[in-house]
Amino acid sequence: KKRTEELSSSNVNLKKEVQIREKAEEELRKYERIVATSTDHMALIDLSYTYQAINDAALIAFGVSREEVIGKKTWELLDDVLTQQAQKKRLDRAFSGQVVNYRSWMEFPYIGRRYMDVVYTPYRLVDNAIAGCVVNARDITERHELELKLERSQKMEFMGTIAGGVAHDLNNILTGIVSYPELVLMQLPPDSPLIKPIQTIKKIRRKSGCARSRLVDTGEARGCQ
Repeated sequence: KKRTEELSSSNVNLKKEVQIREKAEEELRKYERIVATSTDHMALIDLSYTYQAINDAALIAFGVSREEVIGKKTWELLDDVLTQQAQKKRLDRAFSGQVVNYRSWMEFPYIGRRYMDVVYTPYRLVDNAIAGCVVNARDITERHELELKLERSQKMEFMGTIAGGVAHDLNNILTGIVSYPELVLMQLPPDSPLIKPIQTIKKIRRKSGCARSRLVDTGEARGCQ
């Protein structure tokens, strides 16, 4: 009877352990599906710079199969020596416990040139020891191009504001002397040789005033001929 009770208790404990393990395995399968179906490029690299895991998005970008990647060194997918050196430096920093983030244009065999936001995160075991690095690369090409367009638009708006301010200040300075040719003409006799040069100055002043008006008004300046 005692032995039966012990076996029954062991079976209950074993059943609980099985349930816990099945739940843990189901959680792992969920994470695996999340990683596999993510549009980000994701990979697990160990301390020997070797690929231990890689998701579908990264495989598609590089145009390779999983069998061609797992067990290979990271730089075997890279052709540029400088890129390889930079890759090793970033991995070494991640292996030392740092989170490394950078953005850069990258050339992929299958999807072409893309602007990527890349994060290297240390991969730790249960005892908190670092066993490798998780690399996550997100394609932000469209967002980057929109940011550049917005930046250019803001620069043009800023330059337009400055140009309008300069034109306004210049107009204030010239306002006091714009009517000067008219005053001079009123004082000259009809046969004065100075009439023609002063009329030319008057004409130039009028054109200058129109040009300044167009800088501060999106429409055509009123009163300009």
